[in-house]
Amino acid sequence: MKKVLTIAAVLLLATATLFAGVSFSGKFAAGYTFAFGDKINGDDDYKIYANNEIDHYGKKGEGTVDEGRINLKVSDDNGLWTINFKTVGKFDSDNKLEANASVDVTKALAASGIDTGDFSVKLSAGANSKVTPITAYVEKSGNDYWRARAKGTDSIYADIAYGKLVQVRVGGSPVSDKEAFTVSAKTQPIDGVAASAFYAHNVINDDTEVYNEITSEKAFGGAVDVNLSKLIGLDFAIGLSAFDNFYAKVADNEDINANQLGVEVYGGIEQVQAFVEYTLWSTFVEDEDAVNVSQIVAGVGLGFVENLPMDVYTSIVFGKDMDTLTTVGGNVGYALGSIALGLNLEYQHNIYAEDKGVFAVTPNMTISF
Repeated sequence: MKKVLTIAAVLLLATATLFAGVSFSGKFAAGYTFAFGDKINGDDDYKIYANNEIDHYGKKGEGTVDEGRINLKVSDDNGLWTINFKTVGKFDSDNKLEANASVDVTKALAASGIDTGDFSVKLSAGANSKVTPITAYVEKSGNDYWRARAKGTDSIYADIAYGKLVQVRVGGSPVSDKEAFTVSAKTQPIDGVAASAFYAHNVINDDTEVYNEITSEKAFGGAVDVNLSKLIGLDFAIGLSAFDNFYAKVADNEDINANQLGVEVYGGIEQVQAFVEYTLWSTFVEDEDAVNVSQIVAGVGLGFVENLPMDVYTSIVFGKDMDTLTTVGGNVGYALGSIALGLNLEYQHNIYAEDKGVFAVTPNMTISF
């Protein structure tokens, strides 16, 4: 399969140079983490930190990875179809690529002379890995803690919408060892107010700083967002967003359930953007007290200098009968046309509940085309 996908990518690239009406875009990102500090659990700190055995907030994203990654997007000029290729893990000698294709049914019908009005339909299939539900939650932190996704190595889903009023996503993995599917909907009745709800079966949430991942037989939840600047017409941005997810039968254990609650306040002016996010993870085991773990994340982005974005952030994870994990850091970048250079500095204290810390430096680069 790896060789097949690699050959397909090469053929598509060659085809684009021969035929008009097909456009290519993409991104290559690379970076490396240099970490310094005490030994942790008897191991060198950089091995634990740089190998991503722990989350380090602020360095997530394609531009700050520890190895090279590449994404390719192939589409026709009319927007009827799109094929996406992306690397899984680092882009190395295995040449492992995932590929999925999407078709805009509405535009295809319009090209045939059929007007669907405000209705729109898009279909996607391939190595989508996990189907993500639609959400109204606006997460400025980029942690994606709300993402309770249907598991599966390959999947298919449909997006159906009526303007901005209603959006629905239905999808799943037909080749999963267990039934994996999700149904979600989002509504935006007026500009500045949005709400969403979802249900998923055979669920995974691997975007969490408290646990390595959460898996459950099923999950359901909802989210809301109120953008006051749009709702009442303010000259500056301010909004409030919240989500709540419930996980039933965690790790195939019918005696364990879990809940995620997140609230975020965001806003700012053109040159300064800021947010504060609070997340609460609660684990419920039959005949035992609930275990609660909280996290507070805050960040400020600065854009006073053109082509020189900067930000600073902090994260605190705490709970009963556990030591506090504290992270502080910042990013600075410089744009040279389609090349973005970046540098992340971060300090994390009390890793693995030991009174020790790690200071890390991550230079990175992203090339867009």
